[in-house]
Amino acid sequence: MEQNIEFNQENGLYNSPAQLQDHTTMIVPGPLIISDSAIATWNTTMQTAQDRIRNHRSASQLEPIHTTDKDKCWLTLMVLRREQELDEIMKYAENAWQELNEVKRLLGVRRNQ
Repeated sequence: MEQNIEFNQENGLYNSPAQLQDHTTMIVPGPLIISDSAIATWNTTMQTAQDRIRNHRSASQLEPIHTTDKDKCWLTLMVLRREQELDEIMKYAENAWQELNEVKRLLGVRRNQ
């Protein structure tokens, strides 16, 4: 009997369909919808942060913005997702700089300093 084997990129192991069945039985709830209040808080906070950075002002607020527990969960997930996006951007930028530096070395290009 032929058995299909699949590579799991997350853990770097090969899985057979029999092993995968245990992991595919999880029930996922319907679509998750971010509350309008969490989105409004996110947008307002982002705008405030951008304005403070642009005007070289530090946060004078000592306490975090008050939200409901539900919105706090959504906002935490939004922050984590943004961190992940920025990590990906930084990795791309670092790789691009490394490639450019290698091209400059290969071509013998030097910047005047």
